[in-house]
Amino acid sequence: MNITMQRRAEIALRSLSKPEKGQLERALNQLKTLSPIEFYQISEMHKLISGSGRKLYALKGSQNLSMILSINPDNAEACTLEDIFEYDDLNQLPISNQPHENITASHV
Repeated sequence: MNITMQRRAEIALRSLSKPEKGQLERALNQLKTLSPIEFYQISEMHKLISGSGRKLYALKGSQNLSMILSINPDNAEACTLEDIFEYDDLNQLPISNQPHENITASHV
């Protein structure tokens, strides 16, 4: 996966302690090695309910932090790190009970 970062995510990443930053960077590096199919198969990936219709996902990046990711609708191999949340704050966001959509070769 190609990963880009929104400015707010870059700021959040820079403000973290070295251990937290290292954990999130490792998680991001692992995401970069995934194919779009593998992205949706991560058991820790949670689809969020989005009023805008954008496909948003939450992934735990460290013990205390979660990453909010979006998928580029025009390129299934590209995602954006939208923001970084403390795990407890993430529990206030609506999470979909629907399973992740399946990606097939035609989506890639």
